[in-house]
Amino acid sequence: LIELVTYEEDYFRSLPSVECEVCYESYPPSAYLTISECGHHVCFNCVKDSLDVAINSGQSVHCPYGDSCDILPWELKLCCDSKKVERYEEML
Repeated sequence: LIELVTYEEDYFRSLPSVECEVCYESYPPSAYLTISECGHHVCFNCVKDSLDVAINSGQSVHCPYGDSCDILPWELKLCCDSKKVERYEEML
């Protein structure tokens, strides 16, 4: 199973461009976050938007694919403004 996950991640990272299944925009793989808990890929812009919604609503940032997994603060720090992430962490 680990080999399959590694293969899928390697394949994803080798593509020239990938369409985000949340916003339908295309970006290079380097502009995506791989959520550690579930392995889904989400473009940085969608992650940033999700963080803004979470801060404004007082909720946690979840995988947009309907999984119950959270996007963790250390993951948010990879693509979001550090002050927003700090505000989010204080809210938790």
